[in-house]
This record gives sequence, C-alpha cells and structure tokens, in this order.
Amino acid sequence: LESYEMPYIYISPEGTLADLLTAAHEYGHFVDGYVNCNQTFSIDCSEVFSQALEYLTLGSTSLGFARAAELRQYKLYDSLETFLTQACYYAFECKAYALPDSELTVGKLNELFAECCVDFGLFDEASAEQAARSWIDVQHFFSAPYYVISYCVSNDAALQIYQLEQETPGAGLKAFSDLLYAAPESTFLAMLQDGSLTSPFDENRMQELAAYFSPNAMTDMTGMFCRCRSLQAILALDTSKVTNMTEAFFWCSSLIALPALDTSKLTNMHGIFRECHSLYAVPELNTSGVGDMAYAFYNCYSLRYLNWLASYSARAVLLRYSYFSCFIRYSSGRQKYKIIH
Repeated sequence: LESYEMPYIYISPEGTLADLLTAAHEYGHFVDGYVNCNQTFSIDCSEVFSQALEYLTLGSTSLGFARAAELRQYKLYDSLETFLTQACYYAFECKAYALPDSELTVGKLNELFAECCVDFGLFDEASAEQAARSWIDVQHFFSAPYYVISYCVSNDAALQIYQLEQETPGAGLKAFSDLLYAAPESTFLAMLQDGSLTSPFDENRMQELAAYFSPNAMTDMTGMFCRCRSLQAILALDTSKVTNMTEAFFWCSSLIALPALDTSKLTNMHGIFRECHSLYAVPELNTSGVGDMAYAFYNCYSLRYLNWLASYSARAVLLRYSYFSCFIRYSSGRQKYKIIH
C-alpha cells in the first residue's frame, strides 16, 4: 500500500456500529500524520488524537436519535473497558518481563494472565482459567511491547476533550486542534499541560474518573433505556443530578412501572416516555426547570393519570404533541381536566 504514496486508512469492517468508531479512530491517526508529517513520535500523543476523534464523532453523526444514542452508550462502555482491559494487559506485561528465563513458560504466562484478569475484575476465578490463554490473541504483546498502557493514559486525555465538547459545543474540537499542532514538539505530559488538561497521573485523577463513570454522578440520561422493549419495571434510579432525559425511555413498550424520580435539576424531557405503550401512570415529576416536554408522552396508549401535571399546564405550549394517542386525567383543586388526542 505504501508504494502508492497516497494516504489510506486500513480497517476491517464487521458490519456493526463499532465500524464507525473504528473508522474515526484510524482517521484520527491519519489527521495527525497528515498535519504533522508523521512527526508525532510519542505514542501517547498519537493515541490521544485517534481516541478523541471517536468521542467527537458521537455528536456528529446522521444516524438518527436511537442509533446515535446506542453508539454513545457503546462508546462509553468501550471507554471504561479500555481503562480496565489495557491496564490489565500492562500489568501482565510487567509481570511477564520480570520472570527469570527459567520460569518463562507458556504455563506460567497463562497463570499470570489469569491472575491479572481476576485482579482487574475482567473475570472471576471460576472463569479465569478459560481466559488464561487469550493473551496470545493480543498482537501488541508481540509487535509493540508496553504499547497497551498508552491506550489508558491517552483515553483519559481524549475523554477530557469529550467532556469539554459536552459542556460547550465546539470547545472539544478546538482543544483537539490546538493539541494537534502542538504534538510534534511535545511530550505527552507537556502537551496536556499546554492544553490545560489534567494529567492521568495526578493524585486525584483516578477518583475523578471513577466518579465520572459512576451511575450516581450521571447528569445525562439521553436515550439510556432506548428500545429496551422487554423492560417492564425499574425498581430504583438515582436521577438527582440529571439535567437531560431526552427519550430516556423511548420505545420501552413493555414498561409498566416507574419508581419515584428526583427531577429537581431536569431541564429537558423531550420524548422521555415516547412510545411507552404499556405505561399506565407516571409518579409526580418536578418540572419547574423543564424547558422542553415535547413528545413526552407520544403514543402512550395506556397512560391515564397525571394529577401532578396541572402545575405545568400554564406552559402547555411546550407540550406540543406530548399527548398524542393517550387519554389523560389530572385534577387541580375542584377542577378536573381531560385531554384526549
């Protein structure tokens, strides 16, 4: 391929949504190579651009809402898995290279790999034996020793770029561009410092990452249960910090019951229960800060009672099509209202 002397991206598509992220990842490497004439010699820096472009792609697709939400969920799971899996691989490498020649056997390597998998929570002890030999499938162990830890530290930086983009659209892309032009002359840590990003080696960084991935720290539930058509009930859900629940339960067609939800910080519930055909009642929601309830109950055929809605009726202009195909009663003092569409 190099004999063509033309830019190329080599991927092996599998026909899944992950192909899009793979293409974005490799395109990130291409952009870095093209802009910097392959002069970014730090592996850690190079991987920042490939992984950051995966994150930035999440808000730039034309997949439609449901598929875009699915892709975002996949990527965040993949991000968490990257930290755990690649750190596990690195720990295995360190132990393997520390072995004296007399102990360097396939059996010993299998034992070490199984031990690391258990330590990092990838497998329990009962199933670790089955995974013990899978280190042989990790190409980087043979072609680029100690490369895998770069995925962890660069993923941290890439995730910070994504957080900037989430907070202020365009801010993450600007940070990506600024780092891109600084990379050839920088080490990884110097590049992060120049870009005002936190070092993954900072004392409290692990706690910050744990908080980011914790369900209790969740602020955006966009499409979280999207198309979970077999879901019938949710027993408990901490939504105390959530601001966006856009189509959170979209097409949960079997959902019947919901727990009490703390929506005191909620600003957007666009289509939150759209196509929830079996939902009969919704517990009282604090909608004082909500600016968009459009399509909130679209095609909720079974929905009957929303007594708490009266307090929100003054801003009914926000409820465009919210009650399509549902029969709702709610009361306010002695007055009773009925909405049928």
